[in-house]
Amino acid sequence: MYFKRLEMFGFKSFAEKTKIDFERGITAVVGPNGCGKSNIADGVKWVLGEQSAKSLRGSSMEDVIFNGSEYKEPLGYAEVSLTLSNEGKLLPIEYDEVTISRRLYRSGESEYLINKNPVRLRDVNELLMGSGMGTSAYSMIEQGKIDQILSANPEDRRIVFEEASGITKYKSKKKEAIRRLENTEQNLLRVDDIIKEVERQIRSIERQAKKAQRYNELFNKLKDLDTKLAAFRYREMNNNRETLQKEKSEIKNKEESFHVKMAEFNKELNELNAREEELDSKIYRYRSEHDETNITLQRNQDKTLLNRERLQELYKYESDQKRELDSLNARMGVITKTVDDMTGRLTVISENTQSKEGILLAKEEELADLKETIVENEESLRVNKFKVVDILAVQSRLRNEITKITSDMQNVSARIRRLNTEKENVSKELAGLDSNLSEARLSVNTTISKVESLDKERIAFQNSLKKEKEEFGSLEEGINESKNHILSLHSKSNFLKDLVKRHEGFTGGTQAFLNRLSSGELRLEGGCEPLAELLEPKRGYEAPCEAALMEYLQMIVIDSWNTAFIALDYLKKNNLGKASFIRNNGVDSVFEVTKPDSKLVLGNILDYMKVDSRYRSLFARLLKNTFLVGTVEDGVSVLESMPEGMRKKIKLVTRKGDIITEDVITGGSGGEDFTTSVIGRRGRIKETEEEIAESEKNILTLKKELQRCKDLIEEDQARIKRVEEVLHAEEIKMAQKKSQEANLEKMQKKVKEEFDLVDLEIEESMFKQNELKDRESEQKSRLEEAGREESGLQNTIINSQNFIENGTKKKEELLIAITQIQTELTSLKREEDEFYKRAEQQKTYYEEQVRILDVKREAIETASRRQKELKDEIEKLKSDTENLKERKEIVDKELDMLKKEAAELKRVIDKKREELDIRKGNLDVVKDRVHKLDMEEAQLSFQLETLRNKINQVYKINLEEIAPNAEKIEDKDAVQGQVDELSQAVERIGPVNLVAIDEHKELEERLSFLKHQQEDLVSAKESLHKAIKKINQTTKALFMETFASIQNEFKNYFRFLFGGGKAEILLLDENDVLESGIEIIARPPGKKLQTISLLSGGERALTAIALLFAIFKTKPSPFCFLDEIDAALDESNIGRFSKALQEFAEKSQFIVITHSKKTIEISDVMYGITMEQSGVSRVISVKFAQKKEKEAVPA
Repeated sequence: MYFKRLEMFGFKSFAEKTKIDFERGITAVVGPNGCGKSNIADGVKWVLGEQSAKSLRGSSMEDVIFNGSEYKEPLGYAEVSLTLSNEGKLLPIEYDEVTISRRLYRSGESEYLINKNPVRLRDVNELLMGSGMGTSAYSMIEQGKIDQILSANPEDRRIVFEEASGITKYKSKKKEAIRRLENTEQNLLRVDDIIKEVERQIRSIERQAKKAQRYNELFNKLKDLDTKLAAFRYREMNNNRETLQKEKSEIKNKEESFHVKMAEFNKELNELNAREEELDSKIYRYRSEHDETNITLQRNQDKTLLNRERLQELYKYESDQKRELDSLNARMGVITKTVDDMTGRLTVISENTQSKEGILLAKEEELADLKETIVENEESLRVNKFKVVDILAVQSRLRNEITKITSDMQNVSARIRRLNTEKENVSKELAGLDSNLSEARLSVNTTISKVESLDKERIAFQNSLKKEKEEFGSLEEGINESKNHILSLHSKSNFLKDLVKRHEGFTGGTQAFLNRLSSGELRLEGGCEPLAELLEPKRGYEAPCEAALMEYLQMIVIDSWNTAFIALDYLKKNNLGKASFIRNNGVDSVFEVTKPDSKLVLGNILDYMKVDSRYRSLFARLLKNTFLVGTVEDGVSVLESMPEGMRKKIKLVTRKGDIITEDVITGGSGGEDFTTSVIGRRGRIKETEEEIAESEKNILTLKKELQRCKDLIEEDQARIKRVEEVLHAEEIKMAQKKSQEANLEKMQKKVKEEFDLVDLEIEESMFKQNELKDRESEQKSRLEEAGREESGLQNTIINSQNFIENGTKKKEELLIAITQIQTELTSLKREEDEFYKRAEQQKTYYEEQVRILDVKREAIETASRRQKELKDEIEKLKSDTENLKERKEIVDKELDMLKKEAAELKRVIDKKREELDIRKGNLDVVKDRVHKLDMEEAQLSFQLETLRNKINQVYKINLEEIAPNAEKIEDKDAVQGQVDELSQAVERIGPVNLVAIDEHKELEERLSFLKHQQEDLVSAKESLHKAIKKINQTTKALFMETFASIQNEFKNYFRFLFGGGKAEILLLDENDVLESGIEIIARPPGKKLQTISLLSGGERALTAIALLFAIFKTKPSPFCFLDEIDAALDESNIGRFSKALQEFAEKSQFIVITHSKKTIEISDVMYGITMEQSGVSRVISVKFAQKKEKEAVPA
């Protein structure tokens, strides 16, 4: 993958549409300062998603749009498109070429595109994630970014390492998982609160459900009687309908009989029609056969005439072939005689050839034996000559060695004398070093004592600093706890506000109605508020207040019944469920209050809640006889002390929310949490917001203490720094003295080794002198023995030379004789070959004539066979013609008969059709009677349907199912009277919360659903924890593997670029690999190991480049954009930088913005940026050929 093309329009100084085609290798971008070079790098960063205007050297993002110049108007938008080659599929997209585009309009609208399809910025980031590309990736390096990498704090510096290790996508996934985990925990908390609220609602709705159940019992009795009466009436009407249906059935049977007869008549008519069609088909078939017979007769006559002509031609062809056959037989006899004569001559030539070949073989064997003997003597002569040469060489070498040994003996004697003198000098030097070493050790011990004293002082300051940091951490922890508490309170406040907004805690239709009302979808005149939100219990009295109003909490307070009518109509039309309404007339009424005369009664429950004055009379009416007591036991005592007639009017509630009436005690739960209760929510919101304000004041106090502690820490850090500076200076002195001591020890050791070495060399030289004397005596003895061996070999060589000379003469004589015989043999073989070829030609000609003869015979046989076939075919055609004539006569007769039969059949069919019309008239009379009966039956069916719909609508019962078994009712009027009485009894019960039973069931189902949701959320929470753990493991492995590789490569490139030195990359906290900061330590040649903040500008640039190259070596990016990063380098450093750049350019594409000539020289393509018009940049490209020829082309 690499950059293929960059297109810009209206971006910064590129006012005109500009297209830059990038090549592989190194591309240099050059030009004077201010011409717009860096705008190319800014354009690449911008199209890849850069969001910081400051990073693009602007104050707002609108600054990237061309703002006009002296000769050009401002443009309305900026657009940059970057085309990437994706042949290696490094990007997770199927296209081989990917174009990323970005547009920005002055109106502030912005859009991103991938291959001209609109996308989000997130899609662009995900496409580039892990590829080494991006606005903050190591593939985009500018001069300011070098300082940013080196000057950044260790935690920020790890970003570039994370991008190189490819873990950014995993960190993104982890962040998303943590966000989802927080949402899950928040949802879990919310579900817990809702479950508590639903459980409380279930307890409050139970009494209303019981009242509704009593209503249902009366209604069911009414339903039973009413349905029995209706069923009896239904059965009577149904019987009448069945009588009609019976009569209709009989008439329909008669109608069916007419239909059957009509069907039979139609069948006969259809059969006649079919017979007519069959006759027409036969007539057509016989006519066709008549025509085909005539055509076939004519065809047979033509074919017979043609076959007779072919037969005459075959007679003539057979006669010609027989004449040619006789001529061929005569020529075959002549050819046979010629071949026999040639065979006899070949036999004579072959006998002479065999005789000559025998003589030649004998001569050649004699010659071969002679050659072998000569070769053996020549080989013996060659070997003996080599032996003589070897012996002479040995003699020469031995003489030289003797001379060398004599010279070596003289050198060894001189060396022994020189070494003795050197031994005396080394002994004197060793005594002087011992004295100097003692003085150096004394100085080192004095410096060590001073360093230890300073170190103790530093430790004392560090302990003080540690205590202050602990206090600082404690204060920070207190601030964080307060902030977390505020966040928790905000969450609680938002949760309560959300409950109020969504009317959580209200059931089915009530909640739906209130939501529509608050959203503005439903508008009502007059007041309409949930009763639960019109009061605020005093703190600690939430339970008794809720218990006292339990059956009214789901009700909605209205000002007039007209509002209720409109609301109920809306609920029914929209199928939203049921809701209860209570009217507030706004008039203070006088109520009869029955207050128990007992000290156990703490007061009327209304005294323990705050209620708006507008609704005071409503709550007074609802709670007039509801009083607060301490415990259940107290409540029972109070009721028992009252007269029996007054007990029914009294309702008592306890502090824990228990309810005591004359016959019923309701309660039993404990530890209630009223956070989500429908009553008092607005008061709890106000309390929460007051608590938030108090916590924020506490944070301000803690921040003041934190600043005081921070000042003390800075003072101690300054003291430690001063002590460390003095300590560092003393440590340097100590290191220098230790180095001096070590140097003296090394010199002492070296001199001792030199003394021992001289002593050993003297001993070795004396041993070598004796060894040379022994070797001289041995070599002289070997020289005399070589002289004797040379003399014997010279005699053997002379004898071999004489034998070779005589044998060569005899070999030449044999060669002459062999040549003469070979010439005679060649002549005989030539003559034999000529006769053989002529004989073969005659044989071939003979075989060709035989083949022709066979062909002629086969042609004669074929002609005879074809003559017979034609004669047979002529006879067959003659017979077929006679048969066809006979068949033609039969067809003509049959055709006449069929025509007569068809005419008669047509007459019969016409008569049948007249009878059919009469029968149809009779059938119409029957149909009219059936229609009249249908009308009477429909009237009865309508009455039945009306009765059935009434019962079904009122009681949801199907009369059709129960009517057949309905009991006979003798006195229908009496039963109707009972039905009327039950109807009145149901009405006398008065208004009942009929929704209570359904609401109770609905709440039970909702509670089950919420608990299932709670389980799902707990399971999701565990899954997210596992996913985060797995991501951490994968991220740690990838990061450590990449970090180790970069660490190793960084050391190598640092030594290469600096020509030596040492550098390290360290994790500040190896126990926390995923968050640990990264420290870079560098020691250029000749300097002590130090942090990069103490390096010079050039050294910092080289260090950053070494880090960049290390990252590239570990994880090569397909391309890299370098913006004047070589500006701080001198000529020698630029040379090493260029060499490394060329190495990486073999695998990666580099685009370098530079002023350096050396960097330009190594580039493959150069783009020059000019500004011919003020404020408008223009691009000129220069491509470098192999001979560095340059061709300028306007881009």
